[in-house]
Amino acid sequence: MPYITSVERLAREEGREEGREEGEATARQMILQILQRRLGEAPKTILERLDRCSLDQLNILVNPALDAATWAEFTTYLPE
Repeated sequence: MPYITSVERLAREEGREEGREEGEATARQMILQILQRRLGEAPKTILERLDRCSLDQLNILVNPALDAATWAEFTTYLPE
C-alpha cells in the first residue's frame, strides 16, 4: 500500500466534502423543482428548513415531495 502524506489525505477529505456539498445542493434543487411545479412558490420557512437538511435527510424527502398535496403536508416531513 503506498504511503499517503497528510497533505494528500487532507486533499482527499476536502474533495469528499466538496462532493457532498455539491450533492446536497443538487438534491435540494431537485426537491424544490418538484415541489414548486406541483405546489407553486415555496414559502420562505420551507426554504430555510431545506437549507439545513443533510444529504441523507434530502434523500428521504424525495417521496414526500412527490406525494404531498400541500406545503403544510410536506412540512410534516421536514426535520426541525
